[in-house]
Amino acid sequence: MLHPLRLLALVWCFTAANHLPAAQPTATLSGRVSFAATGEYLERARVVLEGTGREVYTDSLGSFIFADVATGPSRLQVFYTGLGTATATINLTP
Repeated sequence: MLHPLRLLALVWCFTAANHLPAAQPTATLSGRVSFAATGEYLERARVVLEGTGREVYTDSLGSFIFADVATGPSRLQVFYTGLGTATATINLTP
């Protein structure tokens, strides 16, 4: 069964310009959320970065962005009124 939400995670990763020797590298995570049945991008979908207390809402093009995300595995949850929840696990690298 296909899930009604499709998360198109377009991930751009880079190491933060942090000069502290013990600092963990971070990355930027961005993507777009669309309705799988039509391909229509969803505005105001809630995107949650699990375990961080961080969440954002998609813009009019279905786009979202999280800056300064710790590298390694990250799990996203996407919620949209009237549709089920979608999840995706992304491995962020510096």
